[in-house]
Amino acid sequence: AWLTRRLDSASEVRRPWLRRVLAATAAAASVAVMLVPTAITAAGMLTYRSDVGSVEATRKLCRAIPADASVIMVDGLYGSYLQLVRGMCGVPAAGLAPSGSAGDIARVVAEIEERGRTPVLAASQPRRILPHVPPGTPIRHPFDIRAEKDPGTLMKPPAGAWVFEGDVWIAVVG
Repeated sequence: AWLTRRLDSASEVRRPWLRRVLAATAAAASVAVMLVPTAITAAGMLTYRSDVGSVEATRKLCRAIPADASVIMVDGLYGSYLQLVRGMCGVPAAGLAPSGSAGDIARVVAEIEERGRTPVLAASQPRRILPHVPPGTPIRHPFDIRAEKDPGTLMKPPAGAWVFEGDVWIAVVG
C-alpha cells in the first residue's frame, strides 16, 4: 500500500499515466506475493469436504445415551471421545484405564446405579464391553464414521485431508 501510494504521487515521474502504470504494477506484484504462496499451500486442502457425517454420527450417539446416564469408557476410547460425550451429549463421562479389571468396572457400574443414574459402557469394539454386561444386553454401534478431516501439521504445510475413522460401541447396563 505504501509503495502504491508513493508511486502514484511520485513527483520524480513526470508523466501521470506512467505513475498510474507503476502504481498498478506495484499493487499487482504485492497481491501476487501474498496470494501465490497461499494458493500453493492451500492447493491440497481445497479438494475435500472436512468431517462429513461427523455431526450426524454425534447426534446418533447422543440419542442412544439416556439423559440420566453416566458413561464409562472401558478402553482407551476416552482419549478421543470423553469430551465429545460430556460436551455434546451433556452427560457425565469417565474413562477406566484399559488395564482396569472386571471388578473395577462392576464397582463403578454399581456406584452409578446407587446414585440413581443409568450406567452406560462405551468402547471402541463390542468385545471390550461384552464381558461386563449381563447376557442379552444389546450392544449398539451409534457412532460409526469414515470421513476426511483437516490435518494438524506443525512442521510443514498440509498436503491434504487425513482419514478419520471413528467407532463407539455402547451398552446401556441399567
